[in-house]
Amino acid sequence: MLLLLWKRALLLAAAGLLGLWSLFTATTSDSLHSLPALDRLSNLGKDKPRVAILEPTSYHSGVAGEWTELEQLLQEPEPARIEEVKPLLEANMFDVVIVNTCRSSLPHYTPSSRRRSRHQGGGKNCDRLVVHAASATPQTFAPLISSYLESFSQLTPGDDKFWHNHDSIWAALGNSTARVLCTLHEGEYFGRDEVKAHLLPVRDRVSMLALGAHTAHLLRRQLQRWAKDEWEWEGVQVYDYAPVFTLPLSVRRKEPVSFIEEQGNRDYEGLLSDLERSIMANPEDWGYVLSDGKLAPQDDAFTLHLVGMKEQDLQFPSALVDSGALKLHEGVDTLEYYRLIGQMDIIVPAFRNERYVTERASASIPAAVMAQTPLLATVPIVEAYTYLDPSAYVLRPMGMRPVEALRHLRLGQDPWVAAFGEAAAQSTHKAGKKWWSPSTVRRVQKDNERLFRKLLY
Repeated sequence: MLLLLWKRALLLAAAGLLGLWSLFTATTSDSLHSLPALDRLSNLGKDKPRVAILEPTSYHSGVAGEWTELEQLLQEPEPARIEEVKPLLEANMFDVVIVNTCRSSLPHYTPSSRRRSRHQGGGKNCDRLVVHAASATPQTFAPLISSYLESFSQLTPGDDKFWHNHDSIWAALGNSTARVLCTLHEGEYFGRDEVKAHLLPVRDRVSMLALGAHTAHLLRRQLQRWAKDEWEWEGVQVYDYAPVFTLPLSVRRKEPVSFIEEQGNRDYEGLLSDLERSIMANPEDWGYVLSDGKLAPQDDAFTLHLVGMKEQDLQFPSALVDSGALKLHEGVDTLEYYRLIGQMDIIVPAFRNERYVTERASASIPAAVMAQTPLLATVPIVEAYTYLDPSAYVLRPMGMRPVEALRHLRLGQDPWVAAFGEAAAQSTHKAGKKWWSPSTVRRVQKDNERLFRKLLY
C-alpha cells in the first residue's frame, strides 16, 4: 500500500541529512562517565557556545545513523538515557539547549514501531533522549538545526515525539543556566497548561522558534494571553524560521510543464477527480489523444507523480493509471525522494483546510525550496510562508481549482492573468520562462545564519 508522499519519505530525508554537517554527538552508555559528550564538551573553545539538541525519541538517531558521514562521528548507536542527560544539564555543560518540540499530553504511541499504534493501553513513553552537542557557529549550526526542524514539521499527534512524563528534564533545565530555545510546529497545542508548566522554570531565558511567520504570530498571541495574569511571559521572544538547508544533490528540471508532484497531504480525492475529468474533456490540452474511450499519451503528455507509502484507502482512477497520467513511486530512499521532487516542474500543496496557513507549518513548502521546484501557491500560502521568493511559486486565485491552474500552465498561460487579465503583485512568474532563482535558497540560508548568530551568542 502506498502513502502519498511526505508522511514517511520526507521525514526520513530530513533526518538523514544530518550527516552532511560537522557535529559532535553525545550518545549513551551504561554509565554517565563514559558519555562521549563529557570529554568533547570539556575541550570546546570558550568562544563557541556548547549547544545541545534534546528530542524525546530515538527516531532521528536511528535514521541519521544510516549516513556514512554521521556514522563516523557517532560513538555509540543509542541516544542518551534521560537519567544521563539530567546531570549534564544540571552541571551546566551546555550554553544553549534546543528542545524539540515544546508540547505535552499527546496520545501515547509505541516509539519502537515508529508508526501509529492504537493497541489497547497505548504505547510506552520513550525513556531516551537524543542529545547532540556541537561547537556551534551560525554557519555550521544553521543548516544542522534546519534539517532537524524540517523533520519536526512532520509532527502529528500520532508521532511518538512528545514530552509527556519528561518532567525531570524540564526540572533539570530549570536548575541550569542554559538559554533554552524551543521549537514548535503545531501551534494549536501551545496553549495547554502542561506546556506552560514545562516552560515556567525557564521563562526568563527561553525563546520560541516557529517554522513560519503565521505560527509565530499564533505563539505570540498565546504568550500575550498568559501575560495578562503573569507579566513575565510578555518578555519571551518568538522568532520565525525557515527550515531550509542545502541538499546533497542538484537535479535540473525540464522546462515544459510535463511533471507535477502533489505534496499536500490533503485533498487527494478532489485533485484526482478534477484531473480525470479535465483530461477526458480536453485530452489535447494535457498531451493525450482519446480513442475508443481510452487515453493515449503523446510526446508532451502530462504526468502526476505520487511518492511514498499510502496509509489511507484511496482509489486511483484507472483512466489515469492506465494512460500514464498518474505515476506512483513506492519505497524510494532519501536521495531518490529529493531527486524525484527536483525533477518535477511544480508542486501542488492541495491543503484540505486552512490549518497550514494559520496554525501549522507544512513541510511541503521548505521541501520545494530545497529541491528548487516551484509551488502552485495561493495568496494565503505566500503570506504565511514569508521566506518564499516570487520566483519560487506560481500564483493561482483561491477560487481556481489546482487542476484548472495547471491546465492554464499547460497552455502557456499564467493562471492569475487568465483570471484577472494582469499579473498579481506577489508574482513575477512568466509562463514559459525559467521559473527558479537559486538566490532564494542563499537568501534564506543567510537569514538563518543571522538569526542563529543572535540566538547563540
